[in-house]
Amino acid sequence: MIGAAEGIGDALPRAEIAYMSYQYVNSDIYVLDVRLGLARNLTQHDAHDATPTWSPDGTLIAFMSDRDGRPDIFLMDRTGRNVRRLTPNDGVYTNPAWSADGQQVVFFALHEGNGVIYAINVDGTNMEQVAGGGLPPIGVVIDLAIEPGSFSRVYSPDGKQIAFLAHREGAWGIWISDSSRRNERLLVRTGREYADVPVWSPDGQQLAFVSYREGMSELYVVGLNGERSLRRLTFDRAVNAAPAWRPSG
Repeated sequence: MIGAAEGIGDALPRAEIAYMSYQYVNSDIYVLDVRLGLARNLTQHDAHDATPTWSPDGTLIAFMSDRDGRPDIFLMDRTGRNVRRLTPNDGVYTNPAWSADGQQVVFFALHEGNGVIYAINVDGTNMEQVAGGGLPPIGVVIDLAIEPGSFSRVYSPDGKQIAFLAHREGAWGIWISDSSRRNERLLVRTGREYADVPVWSPDGQQLAFVSYREGMSELYVVGLNGERSLRRLTFDRAVNAAPAWRPSG
């Protein structure tokens, strides 16, 4: 059952997943210890806090929040402390992601149009537009899916496998193929409702996903041997979404 993960200590757990959860009216960001099955609310704020994403070293979380009146990008440490706003509170900034070296956060500026992307240093300096608005896009990948019902393809950390969602035989499921998109096999059925894009664990042995398979939007993990390794992580009857594994320390 979801609860405060007290007494775990300050050492980083082997596996953590950050996610957003709609409790009552607003959403908050939680971090769940996969091994213990315990989750803690990092934000505990009346604002809408969403789309958490870990820094490459697993020490910081970037997220979107409207706690200052507008959607902005914020940073906090892995315990939910030291929250600070990165963006200037003059627009609509969403969907943060990290640069590979962890020195910058990139994000969308929706008030400037679709596809307008900015980057900013983690100390809040040097905010600059890097794509959209007439600028050439940087690092954009377009997936021309072979099958109309198959999309959301995500490579495993070692690049040898692909996980993807597909709607086949009347139900959604997570499928696995090799990197050439051959040798497909069904890993787990997620139900008749669309589920979040699956995300790989850092060691490539598990996938986290959100599914309505038991009636509510709950968080699950599944190993590479499929249903036999399926485990439900949340039991809070809330709307859970956007899982993100903490990178290995």
